[in-house]
Amino acid sequence: MREVVEGVWHALTGARPGPFELTGAEDVLPGPYRVAAAAAASVAAATLAAGEMLKLREIEPGVVTADTRHAAAAFHSEQLLRVDGVGAGSAWAPLSGNYRTADGWVRLHANYPRHEAAVCWGLGVPGSRGAVAKAVAGRSAREVEHAVVSAGGAAAELRSPSDWAAHPQGAAVASLPLADLGSIDDAPKRTLFYSDRPLGGIRVLELTHVLAGPVAGRVLAAHGADVL
Repeated sequence: MREVVEGVWHALTGARPGPFELTGAEDVLPGPYRVAAAAAASVAAATLAAGEMLKLREIEPGVVTADTRHAAAAFHSEQLLRVDGVGAGSAWAPLSGNYRTADGWVRLHANYPRHEAAVCWGLGVPGSRGAVAKAVAGRSAREVEHAVVSAGGAAAELRSPSDWAAHPQGAAVASLPLADLGSIDDAPKRTLFYSDRPLGGIRVLELTHVLAGPVAGRVLAAHGADVL
């Protein structure tokens, strides 16, 4: 798994990462891809970045450690959340999920009312999972994808790696860097006051929406930022 962290860090910084250790097995998250390795690597990379902030405060960060089990728990945090002892429930709407088509599989996203409406409108069916499954079963995955997307929804044929690489969108993504880093505008330099937290004294206004943005805000807060 070390090569994953080193690859991510080099892609972001062009340099080698500081000292880090990865523990745990890779089979803690199921699937054909190295999801646990990616989870632990992302946690390690974020913590290494926090360590760079500590260096700016003249604090030695030490060795970063990331465990695959802990990373898996973090990636499943919405399932582990309890409010007054009650779980948050499923993250998916009834129509969201994978459906078998005449030639494979398609993924439908219907968590938002507009996306649910697009699924029903594009397929010409009422809003029940059984009706959607029946309509999808008689069509090709690509036909379903086109019908739902054309109606303003979110759908994707489940493609093989080679099919995705040959797709125009797959080729476009493959040509992009791991992250596109840039400055919106120059800002006056600020002097960081003393803190033993990597991001202590940094204020963040988090106005993102769904998964990646809020999780990024949570990571910043975990390292000491004041996130609103």
